[in-house]
Amino acid sequence: LRQYPQGTCRNEALKNFKANALYLVNDSYGKSDYVAVSDLYYRVASYKMARDMDFDTLFKVGDSLKMIGLYNDALSVFNDLSKMSTTLENETKTIIAMAEIEKMLGRDKEAEQKLLGILNQSKQKDSKAYRTAKAIMADIMYNRGSYDSAIESYKEALMKSGESEETLSAYENYADALKAKNMCSQASANYQKVIDAAGRNENKYPARMIAGAYMGMGDCLFKEKKFDEGMSMYEKGMKYITADDRKMWSVYRVAQEAMKASNYPLAEKSFAQLKASGDSAFWTKIGEYTVESGKWSEKHAEYLKNQ
Repeated sequence: LRQYPQGTCRNEALKNFKANALYLVNDSYGKSDYVAVSDLYYRVASYKMARDMDFDTLFKVGDSLKMIGLYNDALSVFNDLSKMSTTLENETKTIIAMAEIEKMLGRDKEAEQKLLGILNQSKQKDSKAYRTAKAIMADIMYNRGSYDSAIESYKEALMKSGESEETLSAYENYADALKAKNMCSQASANYQKVIDAAGRNENKYPARMIAGAYMGMGDCLFKEKKFDEGMSMYEKGMKYITADDRKMWSVYRVAQEAMKASNYPLAEKSFAQLKASGDSAFWTKIGEYTVESGKWSEKHAEYLKNQ
């Protein structure tokens, strides 16, 4: 096709190119190789063949673009899909995908407008799509600090839910909203659902999700003055944090909570880990200041109490 763009075999070449492209998109998507799917899409698009893809294949393309962070291109694909959707199910699926990307781009108002069209349809209320829309809306409410509304939406979204990455993410976000309202007992119960599911199949779920559940559980236990149990949760969560910068701040968080609990050996151990792994000058100063500040506060606790 490149060497002989107007050759006599052009139509037959396009036919074979399309058939193999469709096969490869579906095969690569099944293997979660989103980069390969996106690459194929751009190659197919150069021959103006993307419009010839069926709905399911083109949806996989849009989802793959979203998964690797090419949000605007993904929106463009889903926008094209919305024009070719012939069933309510496909139309709803496309709108939800677009709303999710709008939320990722920080355009909550645009996402909310799209979701309201689904949530206001009474015939959708028992569907999985409705619950997914509710979960995304709950995320938007949480980001706004409207925790009461978020809690109610998460609760509705999680009715009749199975066990999947999407569901566990909603459970964790639900727990975060409950924690923000100091409803620690209920928050802990939902973090525990994520931890239990990860225990049954650790490789199935993202490490960040598992880490977040342990860290959230640790926060709740600290609010309940259960310092030793809270520290145990923090330490378990740290095992799942791999990104260096985030791990350094998580270690620092553990050290701070250890200081609050007057657990100086653990605090010093945590700061020693920071010095060994991070930017030495920065973390050394932070560590020394926090440890000394904590010890001074404890030494003068009686005086400070009376001020």
